[in-house]
Amino acid sequence: VPDADLGIISADVDKLRSAEGSWVSNKVLIHSGEFVLSQKATEDNWVNWKGRDPVTGEQYPFFGVRIKRTPFYSGRAQSIYPYKHRAGAYFFPRLNLAIYNHDSHTKEMLRYNEEGANYRLLDTDELLSGDNNEDGLQIGTVFDTTFDCMVLKQFY
Repeated sequence: VPDADLGIISADVDKLRSAEGSWVSNKVLIHSGEFVLSQKATEDNWVNWKGRDPVTGEQYPFFGVRIKRTPFYSGRAQSIYPYKHRAGAYFFPRLNLAIYNHDSHTKEMLRYNEEGANYRLLDTDELLSGDNNEDGLQIGTVFDTTFDCMVLKQFY
């Protein structure tokens, strides 16, 4: 069974916030059902994602959303953020926990990059390699697309 990750464009989450940054709306009607979205706070406990904008260093106000439709569905969508090194591009943070999956995910990222993936050091826009990989650096998959329509993307 494939492991599917669901992402949500951070600008779409921003639309649910007031100018002061508080949560404005958390109900979304889709077809005939009502889904409740709850904002997830930014997390910084990952080895290679600290929840900070790679260009400005400012903390992002949210990490994603939890999506619920009781009693049928509960899931989460992690934020996909604009990639300020390239116009029209976005990035999906790579989340590795030190004692859980960091070593195996690091090997996967390096191997996947050899196969055409786009894991990058988000602060410098360098393609991740064995030479520049260090714990604590923010890493993500960069997508050179505007995501202006529903698209299936291989996340490797």
